[in-house]
Amino acid sequence: MSLSEEITNDLAELLSTDDFAVSATYTPAGGAATTIKVIYDSPYAASVLPESQFTRSNPDAANFENTEPTALCRTSDVANAKRGDTLLISGVTHYVMNRKDDSTGMTVLTLTKDQ
Repeated sequence: MSLSEEITNDLAELLSTDDFAVSATYTPAGGAATTIKVIYDSPYAASVLPESQFTRSNPDAANFENTEPTALCRTSDVANAKRGDTLLISGVTHYVMNRKDDSTGMTVLTLTKDQ
């Protein structure tokens, strides 16, 4: 088996819905929808603004919370993904904000629920 075939098999195993992955519907803006497998993550993120962006009388205004959802995908499934494309995961529509290819055949899509 060639190295390329081994990597392809490893990626298929990584994206098995029996383990970590879920099926998602990827739709390029103005294009046709396709079903792909992704590893979805939505980690919690707490942030604090620099002091110059809030008043001392309201220090709580400096703290905010959100999530930073991402989807790990096979690069070949999202090779032309761009801002505004959608990914439907578990009935929730996410919009692609950014695409980062890692040169190993995998791509991380940064997502948002707001367009």
